[in-house]
Amino acid sequence: MSQYLITYDAHKVRHYHGLYRLMGSWHATRLTESLWMANLLGPASVIRDIVAATLDNDDSVAVIQLQQGTDWATSRIHPAATAWLSTYVQPAQVAA
Repeated sequence: MSQYLITYDAHKVRHYHGLYRLMGSWHATRLTESLWMANLLGPASVIRDIVAATLDNDDSVAVIQLQQGTDWATSRIHPAATAWLSTYVQPAQVAA
């Protein structure tokens, strides 16, 4: 499995129930209001299409694969999200 960031923007009508059910079924972790992280089998284009199917046709979706060693930092983020990043996307080195 690979680690992915999944983000979306609902432009007009905001129907999130299907998206939230999908994220729950994937055991995704919410980083911010419209940004989720999940361990999934790709490719990103398939994940994007599945997510887009839960939203309206005018909504935006982006799926980005993360890799070990990707640098990251958080501030005032839910501890579960920071723990997910610490577990699955360990930075190459920590600043002193």
